[in-house]
Amino acid sequence: MAWTRNRPVGVTWRDAGRSCPGYTLFAPVRGTHANLLDAEGRIVWRWHHPEGIQHAKLAANGNLLIQTQPPEDAEGTERIGASPGALIELDWNSTLVWEYVSPFTLGSRTARSDGILGGGVGSEGDEMATIPRLAGAEPVERIVETLREHGGVIVEDLLDAELLARFNAELDPHLAAARPDRTFLSPAIDWFFGKHTRHLTGVAAKSRVFASEVLCHPIYLALADAVLGPSCASYQLNVAQVLDRGPGAEPQLLHRDEAVWVHLPRPHPEIELASVIALVDFDADAGATRVVPGSHRWPLDRQPTDDEIAVAEMRAGSAVVYLGSTIHGGGPNSSADTWRRGMHMSFTVGWLRTEENHSLSTPPEVARTLPRRAQELLGYAVHDALAAGGGYLGAVDLRDPVELLASKEL
Repeated sequence: MAWTRNRPVGVTWRDAGRSCPGYTLFAPVRGTHANLLDAEGRIVWRWHHPEGIQHAKLAANGNLLIQTQPPEDAEGTERIGASPGALIELDWNSTLVWEYVSPFTLGSRTARSDGILGGGVGSEGDEMATIPRLAGAEPVERIVETLREHGGVIVEDLLDAELLARFNAELDPHLAAARPDRTFLSPAIDWFFGKHTRHLTGVAAKSRVFASEVLCHPIYLALADAVLGPSCASYQLNVAQVLDRGPGAEPQLLHRDEAVWVHLPRPHPEIELASVIALVDFDADAGATRVVPGSHRWPLDRQPTDDEIAVAEMRAGSAVVYLGSTIHGGGPNSSADTWRRGMHMSFTVGWLRTEENHSLSTPPEVARTLPRRAQELLGYAVHDALAAGGGYLGAVDLRDPVELLASKEL
């Protein structure tokens, strides 16, 4: 069959009763990615190697073995046919853990001793990346300017000690009952969070302090006004979860939060404002959040080197605030007995589906008791773009749900 532009791609036929369940590893020849596909053809995991991947295989320890393409500056016969560049083992973060370079490849390439492939970038002696820091008392305009420039900023003492103590007191019994080995909606999410994290979701229904004082914090709302306001009629809470990462927690995959809306065409404006609030002191040993400053301006396939990754060490009550397009991830907890309790909270434009279903996790009988602003942020208000020439989203019986809550009709 001849190849045409209109030829179907992806899973074009599947007999569910006869096909084998599970996952398939697929690495396109001369590509730079290897993909783990489910039975429907969806990509559930992706590895990347800048020198190209000719073949890929999962090793018994779960790492990926790949054969790379020879470098462009290789000489002579090594560019003929399928001559290999190297045999490489990558972990699930696409980080180099072992390498064998073919003796027939004479091109210049380096392997950094810290486990990240390099080509003269991030050599020994380079300064590590840092995240700008501003006091919570700084003018919001300055925080916004820094956030837009670097993709992330640490806002120190965002929550005062008294507010923080009351918030943690409400969280304590819920986290004490949480199981680190719980399962989530898919094996990929199970792997992402790991088996050493106590996870608390639906926080607005469990903590009055959060719903009334943290969710509606004036600094957060001012930042969301500036970052998200130009692209929507109103914004909403996307996710609010407490992650208590214990000893042995492995580093999270470095990622962009906005990737959950993978079907949204690019380029697009900033659609998400995210943060991690330190509910205890954050340091590198306990797994402080890692952020890649400037990555909000990178192409999607660019991967950071170690010297481009900053660690958000900060005292309790501070928060690292970042754009949904900024690369970040939880750090490894290598401590002996320290649990790193943090609050992940993000806002998104009001016309997108949120990660958490707040109308179920915070049902009307609970939402009715909360401040009106909290109700609006939890999605109990229409996204009304009529004044901008658009329409409305989220109505109930063609009325605004937040008004129905007020009148006790909902």
